[in-house]
Amino acid sequence: VESHKLSPTAGDAGSALKYRVYRLMTKWGLSWRRGTHKAQNTRFCNDVIADFHSYVNEKIEFLGVDRKAIFNADETNVFFSNEPTYSYAPTGSKTVSIRKASTSNRATVMLGSNLQGDIKLAPFVIHKGKNVRTGKIYRELAGKVGHPVEMEYAVQQKAWMDEEVVMDWIEKVWKPVAANFTVTYLLIDEFTVHMTSGI
Repeated sequence: VESHKLSPTAGDAGSALKYRVYRLMTKWGLSWRRGTHKAQNTRFCNDVIADFHSYVNEKIEFLGVDRKAIFNADETNVFFSNEPTYSYAPTGSKTVSIRKASTSNRATVMLGSNLQGDIKLAPFVIHKGKNVRTGKIYRELAGKVGHPVEMEYAVQQKAWMDEEVVMDWIEKVWKPVAANFTVTYLLIDEFTVHMTSGI
């Protein structure tokens, strides 16, 4: 390593080093790649997408929904141990594998905003724990002890979104926002718990 140090008189050492690394990667056929899933879904149907798009637009027009009152929300996992998202891989490879983190502990977060992007729904964080009012995690979250007050929280045994948690999200996050409009339009996916009669 010492013998390959850049000379201080070589000008911009950072640029020179980047150029040397780039040349080495090109020689070995490597590139800086984002990790991918091994079973990527590459199938989609333009007709189905266009049909859904036109169905949604017709409903919005029929109901006379203001653009500010059209919302979209979805859940996502937030892992406590950050994983790298990029790695070196052979140029042109279709699958890029990255070593996983040492722990899979996570929370689920429900995020959303309106069509114009000027109204954000309060982030709704679901922690893993016993959903009983006497539980330590439940008490901390209820009082928002050490947690941002602009966010809402729930506790579920596996940190999943179940029917009870969706109802909690509706009460804490959706209803206060929807109350500001005469008519709202909420787009959520066809996740099983979103499709129950109670929801």
